[in-house]
Amino acid sequence: MPKISVAMSVYNGEKYLKEAIDSILNQTYPDFEFIICDDASNDGSVDIIEEYIKVDKRIVLIKNETNLGLASSLNKCIWKAKGDYIARMDADDIAINNRFENQLKYLEFNSHIAFVCGGVYLIDEEGVWGERTSSMPLTKENVFKYQPIAHPSTMIRKSVLTEVQGYTVSSYTNRGQDFDLWCKIYSKGYIGENIGDMVLYYREDKDTYKRRLFKYRIDSSKMKKIWRRQLKLPLYYEIYVYKPIITGLIPQFLLENYHKRKFKKLLS
Repeated sequence: MPKISVAMSVYNGEKYLKEAIDSILNQTYPDFEFIICDDASNDGSVDIIEEYIKVDKRIVLIKNETNLGLASSLNKCIWKAKGDYIARMDADDIAINNRFENQLKYLEFNSHIAFVCGGVYLIDEEGVWGERTSSMPLTKENVFKYQPIAHPSTMIRKSVLTEVQGYTVSSYTNRGQDFDLWCKIYSKGYIGENIGDMVLYYREDKDTYKRRLFKYRIDSSKMKKIWRRQLKLPLYYEIYVYKPIITGLIPQFLLENYHKRKFKKLLS
């Protein structure tokens, strides 16, 4: 049985899919299965995956007949997984080759930790333009306030994912299924750890924050309101409930200046 199961959902991802798959197959730790759920792509994604299956039997392909979304597709990967640990991966990112080796070692020696994550380099068509790192303890308070966890950088115990019944599939978690998952895990008394390693090249356009629909900001606030209560956080945490909406009302030029200062180390 493989020690690690990699869970990846693909929807029309042919442009970067080969880079993502290669970065997993070239990991220094080889004992894993690579479960890829194609979410009813209508490009060449399935053809690419099937070509890889011919040369590497660690790849397992699941095909959705209709587009189900990220949460449902990842749940299919989780329920099929045979490994003790689930490593997340996105179809347009690039994993650093010792990611699995380092994350697995940490989890094996720290049985009280439910999941680990790491830092990511931010990339676009021009290459690396920033980085997202955090040294703050992953307490439930910090996770709620700052959302410091890069979803595809995580490795999670399958037993914990099973206990919380995987990702929530609903309209209000459509763009926040990862935050909802962390809250479910913390609500059960588990904790995570950012082990500090840079583990991933994370594909994110410099202007992604400009294109976030206001509807998703409202959904995020609804979700935070639910979890503020369920995590038994103090009433003054309500300010973080409305942070997504407040941010959406800030003029774009101010957000752009803040964004550039935040990543000035690599943008300059």
